Amino acid sequence: MRFVDLELLRRQLPELMKAWQDPDLHKVVVVDGFLRPTAKYEVMHCFPDVTWDGWDPISNTLQFGKRSCERIELFPPTLEALLHELNSSPVIKFLEELTQTEGLLPDPHLVGGGLHYMQHGGYLWPHADFLQATNPDLKRMINLVLYVHPTWTGEMGGNFERWEGRELVRRISPAPYSCVIFRTDGGSIHGVSQITANCPRQSIALFYYSVVRKPDVSLDHTTAWSLDLKPPSASIDRGNLFWASMLMRGSLCLKRGAKYLNKKAEQLVNAGR
Repeated sequence: MRFVDLELLRRQLPELMKAWQDPDLHKVVVVDGFLRPTAKYEVMHCFPDVTWDGWDPISNTLQFGKRSCERIELFPPTLEALLHELNSSPVIKFLEELTQTEGLLPDPHLVGGGLHYMQHGGYLWPHADFLQATNPDLKRMINLVLYVHPTWTGEMGGNFERWEGRELVRRISPAPYSCVIFRTDGGSIHGVSQITANCPRQSIALFYYSVVRKPDVSLDHTTAWSLDLKPPSASIDRGNLFWASMLMRGSLCLKRGAKYLNKKAEQLVNAGR
């Protein structure tokens, strides 16, 4: 492997598996030393800065100060090679062992993933990720986020935050070259606290899927924002926030209703055999 320190990951695997199974850690593990020491400098110094014309400036109230790029053909060659390695068989086998998830598949299209860049003041509103992208036969199972900025300390903000309902249960500072791996489902609410430093938060995000055994109409194709967990720095009209929250709750009710009706339809069809 050129970039990933697979030998170190293998040595850490028993402890990481224990952490994955720990209910107090909520299916979130942090891997230090994910990259080989010789690869760190190379990766850091080729990460695009704010002036790069490949960025998609998606910044809005929910994803403030964020830029992204999922078009791997635009990546610097070093980052392109790293992404291919993160989607390769040895890394996927490691993730399968860690999470006890068989048959993980990479997303070569990097839908929603790829390179991410956030500046001073940026944040990501708590949310649950979409579970289904462009292929209805695949369900997102695992997220991997690798931090590739040169320096970071706790007082700089930009923490990965994991929520259970309205309770903040994990807060992880994005230490350089550390990697956060976490389960993706409707309850995996997470976000990024506001960046207080004049230093960009640089990360690489990859999503891994598995085959859906039968059609599941409950799978979300859109991000489910937890609008009642407003970041302190988010500026939004209270009336707009109230109605947006009501619409989001209505959307969730419709999804649950669709799942129930789909199940009833299956029962009627099966009863007629």
